[in-house]
Amino acid sequence: MSKILRTILELLATLIIASLTTLAQFPQASLSNLRSAEFDDPQNISIQIRKSTDAGQTWGPIVTVGTAALAQREPGFCARSDGYLLNGRISNFILPAIAVARSDGPTRGHVYVAYQTAYGDDQADVLFTALSPDLDVLAPPKRVHNDQTPNDQFFPAIAVSPRGVIGVAFYDRRLDPDNLLIDYFLAISKDGGVTFEPNRRVTDQSFGVPAGQPTSTRNFDSLRNECYMGDYNAITADATAFYLAWGDNRNTLKTPAYPDGRPDPDVSFAIVPLED
Repeated sequence: MSKILRTILELLATLIIASLTTLAQFPQASLSNLRSAEFDDPQNISIQIRKSTDAGQTWGPIVTVGTAALAQREPGFCARSDGYLLNGRISNFILPAIAVARSDGPTRGHVYVAYQTAYGDDQADVLFTALSPDLDVLAPPKRVHNDQTPNDQFFPAIAVSPRGVIGVAFYDRRLDPDNLLIDYFLAISKDGGVTFEPNRRVTDQSFGVPAGQPTSTRNFDSLRNECYMGDYNAITADATAFYLAWGDNRNTLKTPAYPDGRPDPDVSFAIVPLED
């Protein structure tokens, strides 16, 4: 089996059994269920975590990692997110992500969490925080991106390489003054999340939301939710590179029903080499 095929299979497996894999390899910390609390108080969503050291048979106390908030609501539109939307009328979720360092260095056992939240004047930013193996919060949550605009960063995914290098991937609208077109970016930290390098653009072309270019009032596909946007993004790593998969809407497809073309959301894949 080729290395790329193994990596693609690992990305798919990560979406299904990431927690179980981590449980088997390391005393696990797992994000608790957010339940429907985000809609009870959308300005004070608690991001919580707890640890099991016996393969999930019992769990330790809940630790609050940080708080998040949702903004820009349109009641009556988009039931899947209760009307909370980003520009282009796509679903807005917190989507916390977790990774555990398994390297032999000083960060072994550290737990890393990334999540999306309204932050200051921004409708959506990606925040990061690190915890010790005992789930002591090592630093307050902070932004992983170096974007100086109020544009959106959203839907994070996180991984740690065997050498302890952290990668946080996310959608990013910093390149569009209208805060509509989307790119995929990667933030890398080589010091346990104390600092992040200047973000790397992964995509080579910006794309719009799947409803149209750059936006529309409804999704083109009546079988999908009207506020659909691919949020099942994934990232994994080995000692040499990060491997990323994300939903990408740049392509169009002409059919008899859409002779002028319609958006053709695809899954894209990229390898970002790790530099020493």
